[in-house]
Formats: sequence, C-alpha cells, structure tokens
Amino acid sequence: TRCAAVSSFDHDDTKNDSHAELRKRIAKWTPTAAVDSDSVFLAPSGMAAIYTALRSARRYHKSGGGGKSIVFGFPYLDTLKLCSRPELVKDGVEFFGLGDAGDIENLERLLSKNPKSFSALFTEVPSNPLLQCPDVHRLAELAKEHDFCLIVDDTISNWLNIDVLESGLADAVCTSLTKLVSGRGDAIAGSVVTNPHTPRGRWMRDDLLLQRDQENALFGADA
Repeated sequence: TRCAAVSSFDHDDTKNDSHAELRKRIAKWTPTAAVDSDSVFLAPSGMAAIYTALRSARRYHKSGGGGKSIVFGFPYLDTLKLCSRPELVKDGVEFFGLGDAGDIENLERLLSKNPKSFSALFTEVPSNPLLQCPDVHRLAELAKEHDFCLIVDDTISNWLNIDVLESGLADAVCTSLTKLVSGRGDAIAGSVVTNPHTPRGRWMRDDLLLQRDQENALFGADA
C-alpha cells in the first residue's frame, strides 16, 4: 500500500494538484493576499523549510563562498544547529541569544567590521517558546544595507496575525504547517513564502522556482 501511495503522488502539479491547491490557500492567508502562489514553496517539515531558505540565501550571496549565517534571538534550537553545521555553512554562525537592543548594537558593530560577509539572518517573530519580538524594522534596515536575506520564522504567530510580507520587512517567511494547518500533529509539513515586495525576496522566489523540481518536496498525501 505504501509503495502504491508513493507511486500515485509526485511533485508534478499536473498529476497531483494538492500541492498547487495548498500553495494557493497559503497565498490567500497572507495579509491582503500579499503574495501569489508562485511565491509559496512547500517542504517536508518546518525545519526543511528553514534548510530550503538557508540554501537559497547562500546562493544569493555574492562572494561565492556563501557567507556566514546570523541567528538573532533565542530560537527553536534546531535552527541554530542547522546554521552551525559546517557542511552547510562552512564559515559558521554568529548567535545573538538575547535579541534585544544591546544585541542590535553588537550586530551593527559586527556588520561594520565584516561588510558583505553574511548571507542570511534568521529570527523568530515572536520567538519559540519565549515569545520575544526583535526589532524587525532595524533588522530589515541592516539586511538592506549589508545585502543579506532576512528570514523570519513566524510559526507561533503565522501570516494571519503578523505582517512581515506586505510591510516589506522579511525577505522570506518560514512556517511549520504541522502546527498551523493541521493542528493535530498528524501531518508534517513546512513552507517558505518569499516576499515579492523586496528585491532579495524576488530573487529567492526565482531561485526556488528553479529548484522546485530538484528539492525534496512535500509528500503528496500529506499535502
């Protein structure tokens, strides 16, 4: 039965429109339908969505080396672990665990000393489980100034409750659909929504559209 199920679902929306339908629903859930379904990408889990966004941000980085990652605020721990893995981010990660005004100042000093050395900053709005909210406006300014991708994990709040897309704050938003769509933990899934309102978000959308058939997609039955 499992083999039959696998053979009946694949990543081609012409054969299985469940992926396309889920992308359309997610696009409608964003504030004032701020994105279209071409900006929504599905992943097998929330952490796979983080991985997908990280890979894209590193491809965006101009130096060719991929650059360092930044984790701002105390995150769901696996996000920090993922950004720390040398086979994924060989230059490592800078971790600002408090995510407060003092850490903003420390981040500004780091960026001024190491311009163009970073590919992505990950933060949670609000954080899981402490429910802290960083100064996303200032982080967005720094991302623009230093040309790295600002990626927000909004799993606790989701697109229906906060606006980091139409506002132009985040370049991409990662969400655990396990919690948001099902709410029962009986289907594991994640999504990356790239932001058409920022230049880096548009670049990530075009990049991930090229990768869509090459990356591991969400299993059809779960979609």
